[in-house]
Amino acid sequence: MAKKCVLIFNLLFLMNFIYSQNEVFVKTGTIKYSDIYDSSYYGGRIEPLNTIVQYSSISGIINNIYVVEGQRVVKGTHICSIRRKLSSESYQPAVVTAVSSGLVVNMKIFNQMEVFEKSELFSIADDRKYKVDILISDKDILNVKLYDECYIKDFLSENESKEMDKENHNKKENEIKGKVNKIAILPGDNKGLFNAEIVFDKTNDLFIGKFVTLELRTNKRNAIAVPQGSILKKYGKLFIYIVQSDNTIKLREVKIGQNFGESVEILSGVKENEIYIIQPSAGMIEGDKVNIKKQ
Repeated sequence: MAKKCVLIFNLLFLMNFIYSQNEVFVKTGTIKYSDIYDSSYYGGRIEPLNTIVQYSSISGIINNIYVVEGQRVVKGTHICSIRRKLSSESYQPAVVTAVSSGLVVNMKIFNQMEVFEKSELFSIADDRKYKVDILISDKDILNVKLYDECYIKDFLSENESKEMDKENHNKKENEIKGKVNKIAILPGDNKGLFNAEIVFDKTNDLFIGKFVTLELRTNKRNAIAVPQGSILKKYGKLFIYIVQSDNTIKLREVKIGQNFGESVEILSGVKENEIYIIQPSAGMIEGDKVNIKKQ
């Protein structure tokens, strides 16, 4: 009888040992919908959204210049005056004022210079908003739509450059969001590329002439996406491990769509709020019981 009890005890111990070996710790995720998109990267320089050229309305001599190039002015600021070339002294010099607020650029005039009607005098760079012009290939242009989001990601603001992650000392990335404002209907003369204008609000981190790298996000939609490492290929089909309510795993066939960086879109085969294994190991089999790692 004692030998029989020992045998049963050893058998139960062996079964528990085998069971414990099949129970593994895994990292999981939750099936959910999120915004996914294609990313394309371009480079360009910050420019004022609008540059207004001002011309002389009369012929005459530049009598006075009241500003210097690069000076910021508001609408109505006196820029220069022009004295008519007439024998009569009764005519007062005509004052030219800024038609918009912004920076005075491209000064074409100097004191006592002769100008003629419709001569270019100077320009006003309206920098209340900025733009970046990018060139897009014929392969990609059909995916670009007005108001698609575009991000400047290759710089840090002064405050964020001081923020350091205490564990890995990586600087946190800053983003400035813009949008597609114009898309050329016809390609330009250079290499058959299409011009697109990206507009950004003015910030202290941007200035005219700065070179930036842009991330243009197209084909944005709400869909299910998981890390590519979650997808298994077996028997010529694609699967994902779903964790059931009793913590056993079930192999679920899925249909996938496009890749988005390190993630892939799932078109069918899973339901929202189901739990899946993010990085399944090669030794896992359907029916194994798993312990979920705390995040």
